[in-house]
Amino acid sequence: MKNGATPLHLASQSGHLAVVRCLLTARAEPNAEAEDGRRPLHIACQKNHVEVIRALCNGDADPNAPGPHAMSPAFPACQRGYLDALKALCEAGANAEAMDKSGTRTPLHVAAYCGDLLIVRWLAEEGVLIDSRDRQRYTPLHLAARFGYEVVARELFELRADLEATSSSLESTTRKLAAAVGRYIWLPSLTKRNVLAYPGLSPLHLAAARGNLEVVKVLCDFGANLARRDIFGAMPVSTAVRYGRDAIVQCMLDAAGCEDCESTPGHVELAPFSLQE
Repeated sequence: MKNGATPLHLASQSGHLAVVRCLLTARAEPNAEAEDGRRPLHIACQKNHVEVIRALCNGDADPNAPGPHAMSPAFPACQRGYLDALKALCEAGANAEAMDKSGTRTPLHVAAYCGDLLIVRWLAEEGVLIDSRDRQRYTPLHLAARFGYEVVARELFELRADLEATSSSLESTTRKLAAAVGRYIWLPSLTKRNVLAYPGLSPLHLAAARGNLEVVKVLCDFGANLARRDIFGAMPVSTAVRYGRDAIVQCMLDAAGCEDCESTPGHVELAPFSLQE
């Protein structure tokens, strides 16, 4: 059939439960791969056909079978925000901490990246590792901070996520980091280096760089270390200054107990900052 899809792929995509059961009874291969690497279970998860997911798993579909990029069916469920689909998979024995092929992310990373509070909370209740690291050594908290998901960040804090976890070590080159963390990162010179590509970043550095004020407030409320430095010696307040994030600079000054610096020239004069560089 087209693109290597089997009748079971098509029935799973359409959510035709009776047809799925009939095909399984007729010994259709439950783990057949289409040309793009997807299996019937991946497709059912993408469409949130929960009863089809259960039928496939009862028919010997592997809930941990690799699909595109070696991602298990849990990944499309998390990407689409389908908690019931994820629950059905885990009831059938899916590994909620599976990594994709490159070791880039877990389902919890995906949920944090997408800002899905319910899935983040449920995965935590299932006992997954809150501070799991991707290939760049980003934790789910890094991703929530970077993309401005204040509610998810707060949830992770309350789950005792590590506020001071840092990203990739020095052994990664700057260019590799740039390719790994986003299309907008290009580092032609030291003076123009984008802070998002630095190794050793804390969640507070990332939130400051992206201008995510509400996340910065939450981080400060939970006691994030304002003096944490990246490998170039820059603290989060310096990152905020570099990007012109005046409100974030003031927030950090307030959190550090400094005097109001609105009258000073430039973005904000850092001399009185109690955690001077």
